[in-house]
Amino acid sequence: MEEAETTDEVKSAIKTLLKGQQDLIEKVFYKNMKLVDIAAHEGVTEAAIRNRLNKVYKKLKKVLN
Repeated sequence: MEEAETTDEVKSAIKTLLKGQQDLIEKVFYKNMKLVDIAAHEGVTEAAIRNRLNKVYKKLKKVLN
């Protein structure tokens, strides 16, 4: 039961993200895409994707705490 509550909290937190940030989460965690592949697809560096992901983590941490 507790795991289901945590999952719902995470899903709700993800919904607070911008569309592009939600897409990034989907690619990384649900489609298991590598950062280098996402970067190539979007025409940016892998570091840019890493930075975006770090911003997403910080925002999610703020929402979940």
